[in-house]
Amino acid sequence: MHTLHSSKKFVYQPLVYWPHGIPTILSPEISVRSAPHIPDETDPFVRFSLSGNELKTLKASPAWLCCEFADVGAIGTVRQQRAAELVKNTQLAVQIVTKTGLWMGTVLIFQERESEMNIIHAENKPPMQSTVWARMCGSQQSSLNEMKCVVRGVHAAFNHNVTRLVNPLYFLELGMEATNLHMQIFLWVTGLDSLLMAGNARLFVEHMNNVLDGDSFVFPHLDGFGQPKYLVRDVAEDLYELRSIIAHGRQIPSKFRQAVGFEDTNGHPIDGYEPSNQYRQVLLESAFLLLVRALKTVFVEDLSNVVSKTNVWRQRLSVPF
Repeated sequence: MHTLHSSKKFVYQPLVYWPHGIPTILSPEISVRSAPHIPDETDPFVRFSLSGNELKTLKASPAWLCCEFADVGAIGTVRQQRAAELVKNTQLAVQIVTKTGLWMGTVLIFQERESEMNIIHAENKPPMQSTVWARMCGSQQSSLNEMKCVVRGVHAAFNHNVTRLVNPLYFLELGMEATNLHMQIFLWVTGLDSLLMAGNARLFVEHMNNVLDGDSFVFPHLDGFGQPKYLVRDVAEDLYELRSIIAHGRQIPSKFRQAVGFEDTNGHPIDGYEPSNQYRQVLLESAFLLLVRALKTVFVEDLSNVVSKTNVWRQRLSVPF
């Protein structure tokens, strides 16, 4: 009878931006670590799995999500799949807070053999695209405690299969992986619609104004760039209308294709945006920022249990937060 011996394995995925120390423990299962040793193209597995540009990008990533575990199998075991899912779900949590996107979504699984780390599997995932303003404001210092709250909330949502949170998280991920403006708007606004239990324009606007404060700015202030003028209540109804138009395959009306640039509260153009910037592009950025803000609010304020109870959450949505 053969005895199966477990070996130490690691799932790694790169981060574009990490504003805190390395190493950092985010949860009992997940930490942020420095880059693992990735062999060059002379390694047979690397040569088969990664292109030269992919290898260069991965090697340049200074911070990585990591899940360390012991397993008896080679590849494809339930435990490995679980570890990979934990890492990918944590990546979503990090995006909710930092909003910087991900150049390369590759997930690498290593096995420790005789004190050496060897890659045994690579999963190639699409890059995750953020938006212009989100990337800029995402580089501002964020709270590590908030990060840990969001990570804990995202893990709990998936562990307990809280559909009203899991679906918006998937819509967030799919929108970040999409490359079409209209598809991104559709996915991110649908994520908001799902979380806000709307189903019609009136409730969508009402619930968004209650959760995110209709009189607050959609775009965070950025030193050196000013404060974009757009309020939550200014864009909420238009977001819902544009999502519905896209969903039903209708032609995009001229008001969404109008060149509006990108203006501050004084009506002055903001540097970095062309005058030809269309209103639908403003709504694209708004949809992303509002979705991550709504999800962050739920997790930081520890409302996951409330969201999981339909009647309780509906009642909570009916009054300002």
